[in-house]
Amino acid sequence: MTGADLSGTALEGANFAQSVLNSADLTNADLTGADLAYTLLGNAKLIATLDGANMVHAVMQDANLSGASLKGANLTYAYMMDSTMSYTDLSYANLRFARFDNANLEYANFYGADLTGANFTDAYVVGAIWSNTTCPDGTNSDNDGNTCAGHF
Repeated sequence: MTGADLSGTALEGANFAQSVLNSADLTNADLTGADLAYTLLGNAKLIATLDGANMVHAVMQDANLSGASLKGANLTYAYMMDSTMSYTDLSYANLRFARFDNANLEYANFYGADLTGANFTDAYVVGAIWSNTTCPDGTNSDNDGNTCAGHF
């Protein structure tokens, strides 16, 4: 399904596990509760609703998730290097061991998220919301001056 245009599509609970959706357009799609585990989404447009989605080990390198909603999504070991994720809602998401190297996370919302072991090498996190966030080093942002910066 490389290059598929699924924009505006209602795909709640859909099973895309282990699919190849590189360069797909999922703009304004509703993927609430969808299974995207081990899915390749490189260079995809994921400006979508992905609340509660299973995205374990998903590869989203160079993807656009700006303004996407991933509330409560499971992104354990997800790979989001070089992705644009400004204004993305990652509240209560499981982001354990996720890779955000060189990602743009400007104003991303990490409220209540678990970032244990996540990698933020050269990530841009200006304006990110860190509230009750488990930082990559296991500390809580509330005890770290309301930030995870310096605790990557």
